[in-house]
Amino acid sequence: MKKGTVFIAVGILIIISALALTGYNLYTSDSAYREASSALGKLQDIIPNQGKPITPPIYGSGDAVTDENGDTVTEDIIEEDIAKEDKTPDYVKNPQMEMPVYTVDGQDYIGVLAIPEISLELPIISQMSSPRLKKAPCRYSGSAYTDDLIIGAHCYDKFFAKLKSVSNGAEVKFTDVDGNFFVYKVIAKETINEKNPEELKSGDWELSLFTCPVLANTDKRIVLRCERIYPQ
Repeated sequence: MKKGTVFIAVGILIIISALALTGYNLYTSDSAYREASSALGKLQDIIPNQGKPITPPIYGSGDAVTDENGDTVTEDIIEEDIAKEDKTPDYVKNPQMEMPVYTVDGQDYIGVLAIPEISLELPIISQMSSPRLKKAPCRYSGSAYTDDLIIGAHCYDKFFAKLKSVSNGAEVKFTDVDGNFFVYKVIAKETINEKNPEELKSGDWELSLFTCPVLANTDKRIVLRCERIYPQ
């Protein structure tokens, strides 16, 4: 066989392999997004106050205030009423508590992550593993309650592929399955080596999001570093 023919055959095989890999990645990405979207819908059905901060009225001043139903009322006595119904979230009383989970189709989820700037809203699986990463973003470590939450996802087109385009100052929102609502601001963007996973936990960041630059690049990680701006 002539060298030219061999080179052509090798080239064709490379092209076929590349097309097959691209097709597989697209199929995997679409399948993952369908599963994540299904879980997202079920979580949104059970999470109270989805995506809305809960701001209790300020009582005791005798001024007109707005109650939980949007009605204007005047409150004069309130210390006793507050004692009757303590609305302090459990995680504030006990920050070290485990984040609650809600099980959807055999997977435990801790809540919903949203990045409005890139029109992203996805459920977050409680614990990370290779099979789970093919279903939705996963918690790598930490907690929203202790201000050290780290979330990772594949760079599928509808997962974290656009993470690198998120600008500093952009808002990131997280709602846990109990309806506790957190808002973060992107402060910095880093690229770290996959062989140094301890770098993910470096720095004093309340939230970190990470992914690969592209599906074929498993040596690097793009990391968004965020600080919490709500609740203060």
